[in-house]
Amino acid sequence: MPTMKDDQATPEQGRHANSLKQGTAEPGPPADGEGRVTSAYVARVRNPVHFKTTHQARFEEIDPFGHMNTNHYLTYFMEHRWIGHRQSLNLDLKGMMRFPVEPHVRKADIEFIKPVMGDQEFTVESWLSEAEEGACTVSCTMVNANDTLLATCKFYIVCVEKKTRKPSKWPETLLRLYYHELAPE
Repeated sequence: MPTMKDDQATPEQGRHANSLKQGTAEPGPPADGEGRVTSAYVARVRNPVHFKTTHQARFEEIDPFGHMNTNHYLTYFMEHRWIGHRQSLNLDLKGMMRFPVEPHVRKADIEFIKPVMGDQEFTVESWLSEAEEGACTVSCTMVNANDTLLATCKFYIVCVEKKTRKPSKWPETLLRLYYHELAPE
């Protein structure tokens, strides 16, 4: 996996790559004494970073009716999120391990709207749609080349502290990577 070097921020990454490098971003959210995001900040987040990836169903995922079997949708939505972390935030698994917390998917809701057909290219897009002090919701869409909606997914994610394995607030340095700007106070 490529890792970010000090001078490798792309225009798309902007302040996000610099946040990883320097541990700060402007504007920084208010935090409690342990550097955890406060509810005042959560209410102000705007303009989430969107991850976007393109895929094609593999032969072994196609059922006898010529479309992708439903049990593969979750795999594509999950893989998309990790690809998005690397491509959009320049944050690979090693980079995620630097944080004192881990995101855990508590629940995933998928709505199947139209089938993904064999040999059909599809695009998955996702963003942090809701954020609370210790949980967040990631919304995802899956569309075909004509932008026809094929499926949606919502991931309900909780923040868990690595040392104690207990629920925790999001560290400000992690949560702020997912937004381009804050609303005025």
